[in-house]
Amino acid sequence: MKRNKHAHERYLVDIHGIVQGVGFRPFVYHSARELKLYGYVSNIGGSVFIDVEGETAELKHFINKIVKTPPPLAQIERINIRKESMKGYQQFDIIKSSGENGDLRFIPKDMAICTNCKQDIFESTSRWVHYEFTNCTDCGPRYSIIGELPYDRCSTSMKSFEMCPICKSEYENPNSRRFHAQPVCCPDCGPQLKLLDFKGEEITAGNAVKAAVKLLKEGFILAVKGVGGFHLMCDAENQQAVAKLRSRKKRPHRPLAVMAVDVTAIEHQCMLSDKERQLITSSQSPIVLLKKKRTCSLPDIIALDNDKLGMLLPYTPLHMLMFAEGLKYLVATSANISGMPIEYENHKAVKGLSDVVDYFLLHNREIKIPIDDAVAKVFEEREIVSRVGRGYAPLPINIGTQHQLIALGAEQKSAICLSKNGYAHLSQYLGDIKSPEAYENYKKILDHLIQLLRVKPQAYVHDMHPNYLSTQYAMEQQGQKLAIQHHFAHMASCIAEHKLNKPVIGVIYDGTGFGEDGKIWGGEILVGNLEGVIRAGHLKYCAIQGGDKAVEEPWRSAVSYLHKLGDFGLEGIAGIGSWNKGTVDAALKAGLNCFESSSMGRLFDCVSALLGLCSTITYDAQAAIMLECIADKKVESCYEYEIYQDKDGILIGYQEIIKAILTDLRKGTGISEISCRFHNTIAAATADAVVEVGKIHSVREAVLSGGCFENLLLLERVIKRLEGNGFTVYFNEKLPCNDGGISFGQLAAADRIMGG
Repeated sequence: MKRNKHAHERYLVDIHGIVQGVGFRPFVYHSARELKLYGYVSNIGGSVFIDVEGETAELKHFINKIVKTPPPLAQIERINIRKESMKGYQQFDIIKSSGENGDLRFIPKDMAICTNCKQDIFESTSRWVHYEFTNCTDCGPRYSIIGELPYDRCSTSMKSFEMCPICKSEYENPNSRRFHAQPVCCPDCGPQLKLLDFKGEEITAGNAVKAAVKLLKEGFILAVKGVGGFHLMCDAENQQAVAKLRSRKKRPHRPLAVMAVDVTAIEHQCMLSDKERQLITSSQSPIVLLKKKRTCSLPDIIALDNDKLGMLLPYTPLHMLMFAEGLKYLVATSANISGMPIEYENHKAVKGLSDVVDYFLLHNREIKIPIDDAVAKVFEEREIVSRVGRGYAPLPINIGTQHQLIALGAEQKSAICLSKNGYAHLSQYLGDIKSPEAYENYKKILDHLIQLLRVKPQAYVHDMHPNYLSTQYAMEQQGQKLAIQHHFAHMASCIAEHKLNKPVIGVIYDGTGFGEDGKIWGGEILVGNLEGVIRAGHLKYCAIQGGDKAVEEPWRSAVSYLHKLGDFGLEGIAGIGSWNKGTVDAALKAGLNCFESSSMGRLFDCVSALLGLCSTITYDAQAAIMLECIADKKVESCYEYEIYQDKDGILIGYQEIIKAILTDLRKGTGISEISCRFHNTIAAATADAVVEVGKIHSVREAVLSGGCFENLLLLERVIKRLEGNGFTVYFNEKLPCNDGGISFGQLAAADRIMGG
């Protein structure tokens, strides 16, 4: 290449963000060569570094192009540019990456198969035809295969697969879209599939995909290894197969995700708005919660007593090739036994799932880090993430943190959050960490993120509950510890996400959180900011009998609330005759195994049980979900309720509400109408309480958080009431309002409390 004699400036450019594993270096390379610029581009730590010189006008054009039209999967967070004296480069190159610690580190995410790779696997003349591990710079595994940064092949699971000469030429060819795509491979040099029986013995069956699909069509259950772990799969149109899967997995009621061949197949079963279509076809490819059509033909057993289905599209070449064999819908649920982490290692999966599946379809590409599918939904044309997973995690959010912190989250729907250089990095969903296996996985993910981000924690941030394993982990570490109250953390998560600076009112509704007074909170109205809050109000306390059993058995909550009503509540209600009312009532009178609770989640459990919907749960929030799903949303009326002030602030009473529900039940009012009236009543009572708190504290902004706001009917009606009273309302969108967002809130609050 001839040198341009008019070149007269040199820039050193540091680019931070999601810029590794997304084709950024090839993009820079092509852009520089097109503009006749000279120098090099390289990965340094977790960033991209460019040393470039040439004509000033072309350099400015080059920088503008990088910032405004980066590769599709790239996300630039920060760019630093400085001038240096000319070096005299003769060409532009991509040079070997450096592992030195850059200022900022971002971890590339696993992305769904792109349009070009879809064409490759179905094009008969393509080298990648029918190859299950086809990928390029725009798609494929990233986070799940990374051992360390910078993101180069030698730092990933692909290290053990030596590229064949043709793949190597593609990898080194600047004109190929596989130029420096780290997982690049082909049938001659990449990972391979195997089909095993439930004993782990390989089946000789020619084409493993075709053989696996044949078994699925015959009603068998398969464990299929994907990007971040195994799925349990069966034909979603085969009710017997789905029932068998539920029985073996010990998951009798919790809804199962369904993977559909294409968008048209999804539209046959569910309502699909433009925003939902955009979300479900995105490169993140999450499970999207969609409203079932009345004509939905999939078996009810997939999502019992639920008006929604969790749907997703095929997001790997393997999935695409399976559906090409004539399948239309597959159950695709995480491969684990209830309470255990997802299986992702071949030998452990064969051992742990042999009683669940009939066959295994697995491959020999190691999964470094297990990660579940993400779950999202659309509310008022906005995406709401319910579970951070593949395609989203690790989730970096710039909140201007001043400290390197590790926030350890809660015990259920657990996730961890680390901060460095102004960014909080939220991990994937890690589930309930009570089991030893789940806790070990929790620590593995934490150690891996610490290594990748090179965090040197100045403090460990944890929940106030002394018995949480996450709290105990913090206590075992050297250095400063900081406890953040559970509901303050929920509130802080929403404040930090929306970068709110003024004091706000936090409406935090969930099931369980250890309160500052030693009681169980969950129906809280707080006032403050990231530096601290005061408790300005709450749902009136009720003594709930049964400890943890009260969470698992909503009928105990019902009896506990009825106990407060005396004779009015305990007689003459159909559907509760089988409850052991006398024993629980006696225990309440004696104060045996009772705890004072302001939990909105327990009140929803109570009403669900009273309406005969759910007396015993088999998955988290089942009673409340069923209550939401049966509500007749055309109902606008609500019950009488009580708002009053005492020493704890503004209290929301529940006795009048429950009395009115019991009266409706005795009159024979339909439970769909009662459910919606109850939702309307909680929304109205919440708004009235917030208005009173707002007057006292001169605040007109509110944030809504906590697991109860996964309920979109409640969320919608609370927002409507608050906005009708002149409030500006915020809610979690990028990160979960449930306990999956707790660690982010813990970290944001702790950083502000610790000061600069």
